[in-house]
Amino acid sequence: LNAKADEVFGLENRKFQLQMSMDERQQEIKVHSEVLKAQHKAAEDERHLAARQKTDRLRKVEKLSNKYDIICGKLGGADGEDNNGEHSQAYYVIKAAQEREELQRQGDELDQQIQKAEREVRALEKTLAHLFAKNAGYKQSFAPADTK
Repeated sequence: LNAKADEVFGLENRKFQLQMSMDERQQEIKVHSEVLKAQHKAAEDERHLAARQKTDRLRKVEKLSNKYDIICGKLGGADGEDNNGEHSQAYYVIKAAQEREELQRQGDELDQQIQKAEREVRALEKTLAHLFAKNAGYKQSFAPADTK
């Protein structure tokens, strides 16, 4: 009877250990499953962000392409040349450089005018100060003398 009781106790002990082992393994599987779900969600968010960025960039490329076409159309029509509006890149670079030079020249002229006007203002201020000093001296000459 003792042998049977020991055998039953051993089997129950083994059953309990197996149950504990199964519970522990199920907990590990649950944790691993949650980690995989989080990784999947992060990957899906990253894919969505990349898709949005791609769409935005494609939209910008289309917008810049349209802007380029419009600018080329305006520049081609304004020159009055019979090139059907097609020019090389060098043409546009040279044209931009010429416009930049013209703007630089205009800016230099405006700077010279400003400097001249500033010199004139300083001269007028000095003249006005001198005039005030002479006027004050002239007023003092008409002041009554103190007869003490």
